[in-house]
Amino acid sequence: MCEGSPPRKGMMQPHTDNNIFLLWHAASPGRLERYLRAEDGREFTAVLAARGVPMALHAETGGARTARESAAGVPSLVRLSGPIEEIASRARKEHGAVFVISDDLATVSRLSSVEGCLPVHVREGGRPNLDHSRHLEVASPNALLAYFAGPAPRALLALLTQQPGDWRAGIEERNATFRQHIEAAGGVWIFGAHSNGKIVYEECLRTGMKVLGFVDNAAAKQAMELYGLPVVGPSALDPARAGVILASGNYSLDIYHQLSKMGFQHIQNLSEFFFLSRCPVQPEMDFHADLWENRIRYHALYLLMADEKSRTVLETILRYRQSFDIRLPASVCDRQDPQWFDRDLFRADDDHVFVDGGAFDGDTALRFIRLNGGRYRSIHLFEPDPGIVRQAADNLRGYERVTIHTLGLSDKKGTLFFSQTGRMDGHLTDTDGIRVEIDTIDNVIEERITFLKMDIEGAEESALAGSAEHIRRDSPLLAIAAYHRADDLWNLPRRIGGIHPHYAFYLRHYTQISHDTVLYGLPVNVRTT
Repeated sequence: MCEGSPPRKGMMQPHTDNNIFLLWHAASPGRLERYLRAEDGREFTAVLAARGVPMALHAETGGARTARESAAGVPSLVRLSGPIEEIASRARKEHGAVFVISDDLATVSRLSSVEGCLPVHVREGGRPNLDHSRHLEVASPNALLAYFAGPAPRALLALLTQQPGDWRAGIEERNATFRQHIEAAGGVWIFGAHSNGKIVYEECLRTGMKVLGFVDNAAAKQAMELYGLPVVGPSALDPARAGVILASGNYSLDIYHQLSKMGFQHIQNLSEFFFLSRCPVQPEMDFHADLWENRIRYHALYLLMADEKSRTVLETILRYRQSFDIRLPASVCDRQDPQWFDRDLFRADDDHVFVDGGAFDGDTALRFIRLNGGRYRSIHLFEPDPGIVRQAADNLRGYERVTIHTLGLSDKKGTLFFSQTGRMDGHLTDTDGIRVEIDTIDNVIEERITFLKMDIEGAEESALAGSAEHIRRDSPLLAIAAYHRADDLWNLPRRIGGIHPHYAFYLRHYTQISHDTVLYGLPVNVRTT
C-alpha cells in the first residue's frame, strides 16, 4: 500500500450496504489515541471491522506516532498523509461515501465542499446536532454506531453520492409514458371521489389536464356525479385504455394492486402527481430540494432517532421522497396503533391534560378518551373553523372538562385568514379565507399539560414556539404532524430541542403515501418499556 492512498476495497457502486470509507483525522493525536484505546473506541472500531468498513488515519504533519502505534489494541489503521481533501476525493471515487471524523472544526469545514464526503466534528458533550447544514456534529464517534450496527441506510448514502437530478430522472421517465397514454385516451380518471380526489381535480384544471371522471370502490358513490362528471366503479373502465391517478391516502398500494390485477397498466400515485404538477399546497414539490440542501441534517436526524423502528421509518420516508415508489410508505405504515397514540409511547393516566391542536371535529379527542379509559383531568381542543367547531361540540356533547377554543395556534396573539375547506386540510393563510383569531397555548392554558398533539397544516413550528413555556415546564408527551412542510422531519425536532434539550424523538407513519408521518417527543425520564 502506498502511503497517501486509501486502502483499496475494490470499485463499489453507490447504494450498497458497504460503500463507506472512514477516515480518522487526528488534529490532536493524543486525544485520538485515548479514544481508540478506551472501551468506547474499541467497541466502535470493532463494529466497523466486523462490517468490513475500510478505515485509515490522516495525521497532521509532525505527528510523533504512527497510526499502528496510536491504535494499539484495535484493528490496525493505515496512516495516510498529504492534503486531506485529495485523500477524501480519491476515497469517494472508490467507495461512494466518505466519513471523516475529526476534532478540528477548520478541517471539517474545508471538507464540507468535497462531493460524497460526510465531515464529522467530534465535540465534547451533547447529542447529534441539527443546527449545522455543512457538517455533522457529535459528542463522540460512538454516536455513529446506529449507522453501522446494521445495513447502512441507502437513502442517506444516496444523499451523499447522488444529485437530485438522478432521483428525478426515473420519476420523469414514468410520467412521460403516463402523459403520452392519457393524451391518447383523451383524458385521465381520478380514483377516489372524496377530499383528495377533489384536490387532484382542481390541480388537473390548473395544469390543463382533462379529467374524464372519477372512480371509486364505494357502491354508494357510483352512478353519482362530481363536478358534473361521472363516478364509476373500476370495472366500468377499459383497463388497456384508461389512465388513472390514485387520489387515495390510506389505501393507495391496495388500490394499485387491485387495478394491476384487473389489467390496468397506466397508474400514477398521488405524490408523483403532486410533485410533477408542482401543486402549491402540497410539500412534494419541495422534497428534492430540501433533501439535497439539508442532507447533513438528515444524517444527524437519523442518529437522533431513539429506536430502530424510527430509523427504519425515516430511511423509508427518505427513499420515498427520492423515488415516490408507492411500495415504500406502505412497508412502514402502522396498521396496529391508532395515529397519535403509539402503544410504546402513550400511557393511559387519570391525570392527563390532553391538548389537541387541529382538533377538526373532535375525532382525535374521542379516540383519546376511549384509549385513556374515559378518565382524564381535562381536554382542550383548538380549531379555527367555526363550522367545524360546531361539529366538534356536537360530537363531544356530554363529556365533562372539555373546552373547545375557536382559535388557530401560532407564536403570537392576533388574527389571520383561514382557508375554509370543510375538510381536514383547512389551514391558516395571510391573504384569503375567513378571518380567525390566533393565539398561543402559553397564553390560553394555565394548567399543566401532559400530552400535546398538533396537526395544523404547516403551522406546527410557530405553534411549538407558542407552547415553549409549557414544554419547558411540563415536559408533555408530544405528537406532532411532520409532513406538511418539506423540512418538518428535521426542523421540528430541532425546534423542540431548542426549547427543551431532554427529549427523545421517535417517528411513526400511518398511511400508504407521504402524509401522516408523526414525530413523537418523549421526555427522557419516561421509559418506553
